[in-house]
Amino acid sequence: MIEWNDSLLVGYEPIDAEHKALVALIGELYGTLRAGGGRDTLEAALFDLADHVAAHFNHENDLMVSRRYPARADHLLEHRILIDQLDTVLDTIDLIGDEAVLDALSFIERWFADHVHAADARLGAFLARVDRPDP
Repeated sequence: MIEWNDSLLVGYEPIDAEHKALVALIGELYGTLRAGGGRDTLEAALFDLADHVAAHFNHENDLMVSRRYPARADHLLEHRILIDQLDTVLDTIDLIGDEAVLDALSFIERWFADHVHAADARLGAFLARVDRPDP
């Protein structure tokens, strides 16, 4: 299970704070599964995660547009991969078992870590550079 640590920092505080919240939500999903929470509880937790992911992606997109981030198109394609995975899980939650949900969570964790360490690290460095006050 992914846990928050400094290796996930991208150097741009608003994004780092959102990432920290997303890691906590992923942890809550694992907790719900381990505790044998009912399908309604699990579904609510997945929808909560999806809502937070959507809000975070919208925030990143707004930042990329307003700062004219040159790699925006590629960054958004990476976001689409996670959105599609979450949509699939949410669309089939009544049909899949806990093992399939765990597989989806494992995918989300891997995607998140890979995305943060690469694409978001580049975005964070760019934002820190363009938002730095002039001396």
